[in-house]
Amino acid sequence: MSIFEHRLLFVVGKGGVGKSAVSAALGLAAKRLNKTVLLVEVGDADSLGQIFDQGTFPETPGKIQSNLWGVRINPKSVLKEYIKLHVNIPFIASRIVKSKVFDYIIAATPGLKETKYLGQIWRWEQGKTLDKSPKFDLIIVDAPATGHGVSLLILPQTLINMLGVGPIVEQTRVVHKLLIDPVKTGLTLVTLPEELPVNESLEFKKIALDKIHMPVQTTLINCVYPKDFSDADREAIQNKLDEVDCKDHLKKLKPFFELAQSTISRRQLQQTYIDRMYDNQGTKEKIIEFPFVFSHRLSIRDIEPLVNILLMHHEK
Repeated sequence: MSIFEHRLLFVVGKGGVGKSAVSAALGLAAKRLNKTVLLVEVGDADSLGQIFDQGTFPETPGKIQSNLWGVRINPKSVLKEYIKLHVNIPFIASRIVKSKVFDYIIAATPGLKETKYLGQIWRWEQGKTLDKSPKFDLIIVDAPATGHGVSLLILPQTLINMLGVGPIVEQTRVVHKLLIDPVKTGLTLVTLPEELPVNESLEFKKIALDKIHMPVQTTLINCVYPKDFSDADREAIQNKLDEVDCKDHLKKLKPFFELAQSTISRRQLQQTYIDRMYDNQGTKEKIIEFPFVFSHRLSIRDIEPLVNILLMHHEK
């Protein structure tokens, strides 16, 4: 099943692995496939908004480009709307949301923010146009870093087990049904070919399968160095470095040989962790490698190669 055939896509991974860049690339690729896409930013960062030169995404879906929308979930705003919807007396609802106690409740209640995140995402997934077709063909969620991402995804099952019955449980069951639907919902894991991100990714995959019942369907290994040098090239470069201090005509070339050697060494080290990801690849899991994007501040132009790679894998 192609990554773009889902209705809802959670992009997860350790902080700093490039989840937002991958989410943006997924959104642009889906747009090219004539899908109407909603990019959802969860948390305090403005990474997605900055990639699209939007600053901070709005709290209601706003159009970024043709067929591409962006939104940022503010749990406080979502909870205010929830209270206004369920407290029938407007005056009392207004007093509740304006109270200082309201802020303390949000900060102190375990799982409250995650509940509101998922509930809002579910409502966007249910949204319809005037002709009753889905408002968004694909919703891409740039989820919080792995630890918080696990909390977000595991929460519905935890609440159902804890509470058992009641209106909150019934609403949570609906959201949970969407999350564990392998046709509607996909889980995309982003990692770097480095020790800590790979260790955390492998741990997350096990939790996702065993506890959340959402197996990782696609893993994107980000920032992979090019494999431009053969074994013969590596040996020749080492030979030149051995000679460089003895031959004047080679001294000016020493920085280039050292750079080539550094690139070779970095790629060799990365390959160790890339191999680990393939060795632990799930039965139906697809692994895609993304090249290192050498840019100080990522823009749409910088992630264009990633978009092309995604479309190439979609066509296979």
